[in-house]
Parts: sequence; C-alpha cells; structure tokens
Amino acid sequence: MELLGRYSNWTNWTKRVEQASSSRRSATEAHTQRGVVRRLDPESVAALVAGYRAGATVYELAERFKIHRTTVSDHLYREGVKMRGVGLDLAHVERAVSLYDQGWSVARIGSQLGANGGTVWRALRAQGVQMRDTQGRAR
Repeated sequence: MELLGRYSNWTNWTKRVEQASSSRRSATEAHTQRGVVRRLDPESVAALVAGYRAGATVYELAERFKIHRTTVSDHLYREGVKMRGVGLDLAHVERAVSLYDQGWSVARIGSQLGANGGTVWRALRAQGVQMRDTQGRAR
C-alpha cells in the first residue's frame, strides 16, 4: 500500500477535491483562464443604473462593481439609459446653429445645451457652418 500511495496521484487528487469542496465559489463568479467573470444580479444592475443617473462615470462604476467599463455600458444600454457624452442630437444641433448665427460662442452654446464646446464646434462644422475666429471674424 505504501508503494501505491508513493507513486500515484491518488493523494494529490483527494487533496484537490477536499480543497475545492471547502472553498465554494459564489454563484455570481466564474473563474476562467483570463480571470474572474462577475455576473451582476438584478439588484446590482439597478444600483449601477442609479449610480450612473446620480452622476457617477462609467469608469467609477466599473471600479466599484469590479467589472469592465464596456460591461457597465452594456448594462446601461440594456436598461435603456441614455448615455452622457455621446454628442448632440439633431434638435440640439439645429439650436446650436441658430445660437451660433446669433453670435454666441461655442463654449456658451455648450453650457446652454449641456455639452462640451468642442462637441458643439464639431457638430457645427459637420453641418457646414462657417466658423469664426476668436475675434469674431469668419475664417
């Protein structure tokens, strides 16, 4: 019997089975070759959505829930949440063109529409608007 125990993997196998049964993994985690996959339960997804609506960034939520930022975005998309920072919709672009024609700066238009001035500038350029320089002259 000593010879069998010394030259077989039987003892190592039983130790591994004992360790696996003693350290149970939670149902929300699965270990893969690349790391740990975390699945959010419905309550966690609701908390993630609430956090985003409260002003947290995708990066902050990814760190808080220990998931990738694209996974955060996927959850928000599936829940129908409108993402911040995805540009201006058509109504906002039309309003921006009108305000720019009235002499407003892109920074002022951006603060009015809740967007960055650079985003407004790109949207105006995409519409073919003749942009002014910093002194108000056409370029």
